Amino acid sequence: MKRIINGIIAALIMSTLGVSSAYAANPASFTISASASVTTGSTFSVTVSENGDQVNTVTAKLVYDAAKLQLLGVSCGGSFGGSIAETDGVTCYTSGGTSVTGSAVAASASFKALAEGTASISMSGSSSIVSGGTDIWNHGSTARSITVVAPTPAPTPTPSPSTPVTTSTSTAKTQNGQSSTNAATTTDAASQSAQAASADASQNASGTPVMQVAAIATDQPVSGLSFNVMLPLAIAVGVSVVTAAALLMWIRPRELDQPTLGKK
Repeated sequence: MKRIINGIIAALIMSTLGVSSAYAANPASFTISASASVTTGSTFSVTVSENGDQVNTVTAKLVYDAAKLQLLGVSCGGSFGGSIAETDGVTCYTSGGTSVTGSAVAASASFKALAEGTASISMSGSSSIVSGGTDIWNHGSTARSITVVAPTPAPTPTPSPSTPVTTSTSTAKTQNGQSSTNAATTTDAASQSAQAASADASQNASGTPVMQVAAIATDQPVSGLSFNVMLPLAIAVGVSVVTAAALLMWIRPRELDQPTLGKK
């Protein structure tokens, strides 16, 4: 009986030593990678990587702050093509009896940020990294902190200064006023020229010198007269000369025909 009991105890000790040696020879760890900061309402990805020797199966279960984060889904990645859905996680395994050694992506999770604050994501204690049928995860710390912030408000555009309508209208009125004044000035000049020509025609008949009439009508030196004034003046001078010559030719013969006083 003693031998049986001693054998059982020895077997238990050897089994414990074997597991301990497996952990010591092939320690494996999980690493969670994610953005340090996200905005409320946004979705973001979390990557779960394992680092072990001859790993063929990984069970990745996540623990997170459900008040600030919503788990949308978990899927296998990298060399772990097969998957079995788990609560808040997934079990991924290699195909064809192959194994993975070293750091490798095992799974990825998609989250949605719900509320502002600091949220933590870590591996559940029921997760595992299996090599040769033995879980070799060292159960080290895997917590990853994520800060959830409010979105940055869009900057308010600065309105550009606009020219008041009244200023533009005033300017337009001023310009129109100048144009009207210029038009009136031009009209007055034309009217003065016409009046000067009319005065020349009427005053030539009364014997007023032509050059003096032109000076009075235009109130300007003769040298400064325009073509519109000079043409009527030239015509008036020509008419005056012809009229004077005709009068001389008419008066001279009459004087010759009259008898000389005192002569018989």
